[in-house]
Amino acid sequence: MYKIALFIITFCLLISCKKTEDAYSLKSTEQYFRFSIDEETKMPRISIFPFESKDGIEYISFQNDSKPEILFYDIRAERFVTKISFMTEGPNAIIGGFWGYYIKDFNTIYIQSLYTNTAYSTDTTKRIKQIISFEKTDKGQRLIPFLQTAGVQIVFAGSNLYVPQTINPMLKDRMMEDSPVGVSIDTINKSIKALPMKFPSLISFKDFGTPAASGLNYSRCFDGKHFIYAFQSSDKLYKANISHEEIEEVESKSKYIDKVSTIQVKSDNLNDVLKRTCEQASYGNLVYDKYRKVYYRFAYPETELEANENYMEILHSGRKVFSIMILDENLQVIGETLFPEYTYNPNLFLVLKDGLYISTNHIKNPNYSEDVLCFQRFELKRNE
Repeated sequence: MYKIALFIITFCLLISCKKTEDAYSLKSTEQYFRFSIDEETKMPRISIFPFESKDGIEYISFQNDSKPEILFYDIRAERFVTKISFMTEGPNAIIGGFWGYYIKDFNTIYIQSLYTNTAYSTDTTKRIKQIISFEKTDKGQRLIPFLQTAGVQIVFAGSNLYVPQTINPMLKDRMMEDSPVGVSIDTINKSIKALPMKFPSLISFKDFGTPAASGLNYSRCFDGKHFIYAFQSSDKLYKANISHEEIEEVESKSKYIDKVSTIQVKSDNLNDVLKRTCEQASYGNLVYDKYRKVYYRFAYPETELEANENYMEILHSGRKVFSIMILDENLQVIGETLFPEYTYNPNLFLVLKDGLYISTNHIKNPNYSEDVLCFQRFELKRNE
């Protein structure tokens, strides 16, 4: 009886492990989207911003390098639609430049200034409909501008804008304890509140101003009910309700990462820092797939790069190798797929009705072209 009971327990554990870790994977298909890029436009490497119009047409948009210019493409038709060049002077100007934005549709675009604490509500006519300043909170706490990417954007929920923040050096010796992960801005009454959630203790005060400080870089997604935070140097995910008053910590470890930590580089040489950044194990974007009710967490296993590479180009192309973790609605890992080296750019992705699309525009991909932005479709499949 003892041996039978032991067999049953072992069998159940094996089944449980299969269900929670390897139940699903991402399978490549032969379906691609290809978008022609003109000579005046620089290929995006860091972010794209997809959206769906009110009539159900899917679009991608991206910024032309760091210019105040946004391009739009019809995804299914693989067709360029329009380009908007925003003013930098005058009554309809975006002051302080921008890099990244939030777009709901052609009539709802929020652009956060790169160098000032200002958000602009605009549309494809380039008319500034509303200017929202957030120099400080209602309680007097001073705030800082934030660089938006596909993994960390302004979120519009109800009448509030949820604007990300980083560790705030203006808080001086209290910056580690008092820096909020973001602020909420009521677009109607203009009130500005620091979110009660603070940064986890992943770095120390002495790390600030060094490469180790990047350990507090995070990706944030919103699933309609909760904000989920994924920090670069932590296995954990942080699930917050909309007010950020309730925080739940969930373990979410990649099976391809033994240990994740902050970047420690003794050299002051930028190239050495970039090389170590490309090599060290860390986590990347966290994405919610509303069509399949799962989350994708990008992970970067530790690797080794050859000498004399262009490490900045490799970093912008998504490093050497990555995996995508698949999480269910309870943030439990139900699968993970490892992708081939130097093939895809995990910074550029599309979550569409028929699957997850990942760009093949890696600088070291033999098929890379500066003239074509290409995405390959992956299907979420249950493993047999």
